[in-house]
Amino acid sequence: MHDEISYEENLKALEDCLEKLQREDISLEESFKSYQEALGYYKKCMKTLNDLEGRLEEYKEESQTFEKLEIGEES
Repeated sequence: MHDEISYEENLKALEDCLEKLQREDISLEESFKSYQEALGYYKKCMKTLNDLEGRLEEYKEESQTFEKLEIGEES
């Protein structure tokens, strides 16, 4: 079973925390807890985005190498 939370779920949880922080009836303790949770979700979202960016760069480099090989074969 895969227990990892998706990017979309982390983003939704982050948005929920931010909405909670904007409420006027939230206590200082609840604010701090929501802030900590939001920070955790933010870090998870950024890690996912950074990992994907790295993978895209790898694919881009592989694609450029493949294109160079194809051009070299045509000569």
